[in-house]
Amino acid sequence: MRRVLLTDDLEEVLDDLTNALGDHFQVYTCQTGRGLTEVIENFRPDLLVLDLSMPGYDPFDVLRSIQNQNIQIVATCLGVTDYLAQLLDELGVRWLMVKPIQSAVMAVRLLELELLLDDPPDRAIRSAVNDLLLQAGVPLRRTGYRPLAESIVFAVADPECSMVDRLYPHVAQICGTTAGSVDISMRRCIEQTFKFRKPYAWKRLFGSSATEKCPSNSAFIKQLAHIVRKQLHFDT
Repeated sequence: MRRVLLTDDLEEVLDDLTNALGDHFQVYTCQTGRGLTEVIENFRPDLLVLDLSMPGYDPFDVLRSIQNQNIQIVATCLGVTDYLAQLLDELGVRWLMVKPIQSAVMAVRLLELELLLDDPPDRAIRSAVNDLLLQAGVPLRRTGYRPLAESIVFAVADPECSMVDRLYPHVAQICGTTAGSVDISMRRCIEQTFKFRKPYAWKRLFGSSATEKCPSNSAFIKQLAHIVRKQLHFDT
């Protein structure tokens, strides 16, 4: 499990981000810049969300001190200039996000940075899948998020795969569970997402009928896999 260090001077922001990440990461939080370098040395995060406006420290000194470490960094700030963006890029910051931060967007950005650390051969597919799940409103904290993501990745590679005979057992093996549990967790995740859906987003992803009736696991997975294949020009 990858380690994430979240920094922000507001406790409610840290709580919101921690909740959005669910149990996908090992999370440590920090509300002050004082002693942050030592916190980083002790916790040894793989990913760092750095609040540039926290009291008690110079964020650029911290960034320089960890520049040679393999830490993927997202910086957050109240405003941005071209100079600031260029300086942060030179100091190894992968993403710069202007506050207020949307926790769901931050979760997906951290997933993308995790892919950079792992560098899987299907990184482009996984990145596209995470973006589409965000658009559909599927939160990372839901238990069914990972089975859904793995299912869509599998369906991108094999569009005609059998859900019961091939896809569910494959995802169950990856997630360390059973095919039946994969089915149930994805069903609950899709149903909850549909309940709180944004109709315009679902209409764009699934068509007008999807705003009226919750899609089946198969329909949800195969439609997003189709979109990914189209985005990455797999069918041309």
